[in-house]
Amino acid sequence: MNNFVKKKMLRQVVSWQSYTATSSKGDKTYAAASDINCYQVGKRKLLINTAGQQIYSNVHLFVDELVGPTLKTGDLIKPINSTVYFPILFTEPFYKENGILDYVIVYL
Repeated sequence: MNNFVKKKMLRQVVSWQSYTATSSKGDKTYAAASDINCYQVGKRKLLINTAGQQIYSNVHLFVDELVGPTLKTGDLIKPINSTVYFPILFTEPFYKENGILDYVIVYL
């Protein structure tokens, strides 16, 4: 993706909480929320997870190559115009022709 286009697209801000651990009771704990720049698309897509189950994603986030690799399945993201956090279902990296990471699509 052209750097000019990327700068114009990645202007929306969402809140992200990274999964840190699971307590002895089974409760998940997360790091403090931090903001990341992205481009949010409201689009429904059918995904198949690692267990072979069909799941639906209703929101896609395009994030840049600096933030994308730090996001992982199980982290929480609060999309724009939402009051609740949603788990990351899947991440899909896209590479430039020379094999360098360009951006990552995050499915919620």
